[in-house]
Amino acid sequence: MAAWVRGLGLGPAGEEVRFVVNPASSGGRAAGLWASLGVRVRETWPRAQVVQTAASGDGARLARQAALEGCRLVVAVGGDGTVGEVVDGLMEAGGARTELGVLPLATGGDLVRTLGIPRDPAAALAHLVAAGPRRLDVGRVSYTAPGGEEARRHFINVASFGTSGEVVARVNRSHKPLGGRIAFAWASLAVTWGAACPTVHLSLDGEPAEPRAVRVVAVANGRCFGGGMRVAPKALPDDGLFDVVVVGAISRWEALRRGPALYRGTHLGLPDVSCRRARRVEARAEGGVEVLLDVDGEQPGRLPASFEVLPGALAVRA
Repeated sequence: MAAWVRGLGLGPAGEEVRFVVNPASSGGRAAGLWASLGVRVRETWPRAQVVQTAASGDGARLARQAALEGCRLVVAVGGDGTVGEVVDGLMEAGGARTELGVLPLATGGDLVRTLGIPRDPAAALAHLVAAGPRRLDVGRVSYTAPGGEEARRHFINVASFGTSGEVVARVNRSHKPLGGRIAFAWASLAVTWGAACPTVHLSLDGEPAEPRAVRVVAVANGRCFGGGMRVAPKALPDDGLFDVVVVGAISRWEALRRGPALYRGTHLGLPDVSCRRARRVEARAEGGVEVLLDVDGEQPGRLPASFEVLPGALAVRA
């Protein structure tokens, strides 16, 4: 494959590249997938460096280190959580000079659905070699960490709260034996049946906040979350705005009945579902209720939280 690519004048052999690989992605199946894909990577980028994550937070640390050392391209190899960590690391390092690449060995694979990156690893590698950089928006969320302290991280796809935070916490505790789509669907079913709808105070672009009972609120830069749910089907990752999708306090039965519409992206016209665009979103829970976050497929903390868009903050090869 590398010879064919170089024959088209696309060979990046001299480029400084670092691959951040999460071998535990997709329930541990990523390690085997990378073993075969890595051979093609070495053919394409003979000077490529490969580092592997071993614990939560390693992706951000390794990406930040790569950017500070001057790597032109840092490639996240894994699922949405891995990509989210790498984005956070690049942004903490400044985000301007280093480009992001994505090779999906994924549980959810939601970001690549928005960006048009093939989900097949070999096809995704060819896409990575051929694609030019595209500047995308990045979200920044300040939130409450499990210990109660304020924390901050970046995201490139979707941050949300409500039942979605509970779903991600459950999915990330599982081994996902049947893959990401089934894992998310099963967890969504279980959480929807057992969880109540919290009341949150939600403010968009400084408007007065009003209390509202919600099932889920998605602050979307990309279009999909939860293993293929098209929660924000009209979102554009380069328009300088979030699509803020609010699903109100619909009943458990109604939430389950609407599940197929969420996967199709046809839910925006349904009662108790709204979508607005905003640059900044602030949210807090009423009555001390714990409302968990989902940030690019990870569950880092809870409300209160604020979300702001950073227009064109990161170059992505897609």
